[in-house]
Amino acid sequence: MPLVKYRSRQICLMVPNEDVKKAWLTLAKEAGMTLSAWIVARVENSLFEDSAPIQEITTQKSALQEENRKLRIDLGLRDARLRELETEVFKAQHTAFLQNADGEEMFSKGIVEVLRSGGIWPGQDLLRELGVDVDDAKALQVIHNQLTALQDFGLAAESARGWKWIG
Repeated sequence: MPLVKYRSRQICLMVPNEDVKKAWLTLAKEAGMTLSAWIVARVENSLFEDSAPIQEITTQKSALQEENRKLRIDLGLRDARLRELETEVFKAQHTAFLQNADGEEMFSKGIVEVLRSGGIWPGQDLLRELGVDVDDAKALQVIHNQLTALQDFGLAAESARGWKWIG
C-alpha cells in the first residue's frame, strides 16, 4: 500500500501473466529503475515516438483518399467513354439493319448470346449487357430491328417483361 500522499497518483496495472511481470521486472532492474518508473518511462517514450508516425499516417491517408477520389472520377469517365466506343462499334457492325438493305443481314452475336443465355431480358438489362448507350437512338434502332427480325424468324419473343429466346 502506498503512502497516503501518493494514493491520488496510484494506478493498479494487471499484466497478462506472471512471466510478463517477471520479464518487466528484469528489464526495469537492468535499466536501474523501479518497475513503476520503468513502465512510466516506456509509456512516455512510446507516446512521443508514436506522435510523428500518427501525423505521417494521417497525411498519407488524406493523400490516398484524394488520389482514390481522382481515380474514381477517372474510372467513371473511362467507363463512359468505353460505353460510347462500344456503341459506335455495335452501330458500325450492324448498319444493315438501319438501311433495310436487300441481301443477308448479320445478326449481332451479342444479342443472340445474351438471349440464348436464358431468362427474360428487359430492354435496359439487355442494353447494359450489350454495352450499348441507352441514349443513342441509332444503336437502339439497330437493336430493335434485330430483335424484330429474330421475332419474325420465330427465334425470339417479346413479352411485357422483356425479350426471351424461343428458337
